[in-house]
Amino acid sequence: MLLCRLVQAWMSFRADTDATPSAWCQRHLASCPACRSAGETTTRLVRSLEGGAGRLRQPAPPFLAARIVAAVRAPAPSTYRAWGLAWTRVAWTVGVIVLGLLVGVVSWPRKSSTPGSAISVAQVDPNGPGLAANLASRLPDSASLLAFGAKLDEPLEQEWQRMLADARTAARSLAAAFVPESTIEY
Repeated sequence: MLLCRLVQAWMSFRADTDATPSAWCQRHLASCPACRSAGETTTRLVRSLEGGAGRLRQPAPPFLAARIVAAVRAPAPSTYRAWGLAWTRVAWTVGVIVLGLLVGVVSWPRKSSTPGSAISVAQVDPNGPGLAANLASRLPDSASLLAFGAKLDEPLEQEWQRMLADARTAARSLAAAFVPESTIEY
């Protein structure tokens, strides 16, 4: 059985290449009717295909050889354009990510930093032992530190509120320009 498969594969190869079968293959074909029948079927199929292909054969287009040689000798296409396109995609992706982060930071809810909203303040004895005892001047108490910190944050808080107002105004003007009137809800 394995020999039959090998002979049939050889017969198929022989039909494609017009090679003569070897002596051992001819001996097997003489003794095995199944392989002889398969070989004859393959030979008839090849002759039929060759006959049909002869009618469909067309002459090669003019200057085909010259075009093939010119294509082989032509310089390889530049990879600069491909790299430029790849870097453009990377730049756009990074830009979109940065824009998304900026929008996320601007729209993130923020807690007010007023003195009354402090979570907890540890009471420190200004004259107690430790670091305060080694200082020449007295440390301020926690209430004055909180008041000072609140005054420090006031300009930042005002700027933050102005930025939010500007962003809302810009979003409303874009919505008015690009979204139909019926879907705008303020």
